[in-house]
Amino acid sequence: MNEVAAPAVQITREHAFHALYEAAELEHNLMCTYLYAAFSLKDGEADGLSAEEAEAVKRWRSVLIKVAVEEMGHLTAVWNITAALGGAPRFGRTNFPLDPGLLPAGIVVKLAPFSRATLQHFVFLERPTGSTERDGEGFAYERPTSAAVTSAA
Repeated sequence: MNEVAAPAVQITREHAFHALYEAAELEHNLMCTYLYAAFSLKDGEADGLSAEEAEAVKRWRSVLIKVAVEEMGHLTAVWNITAALGGAPRFGRTNFPLDPGLLPAGIVVKLAPFSRATLQHFVFLERPTGSTERDGEGFAYERPTSAAVTSAA
């Protein structure tokens, strides 16, 4: 029997840095989206909420800020790995909304106030691999269409 080994994949230091910078950009962008949604919520009874609604909003804001802090932890981990490899952290983030396809998996990243659709988008972003969870309305990734190419015959 003649077995042929698959060629080893060579990942260079530069490839690793590129992947780490992309991961950092993703974590930074997601952190911003969670914070934006958290601070878009009304701020208690002064904004016309009942005491019960104000307490519910306070809980939602707390959860969103907790998730944003977790994203900050992920960003820290990425920068620690970058530093361990001899690289330097950098912040390279484009303005919102990000064009689809700039980040992996066609993720749509835009600032949006807290709503049912935004919450569903967050659930979609944090879903486990293999999940069939749908994205929130208005967040679906739409592949750019290419113009029909015609050739002279």
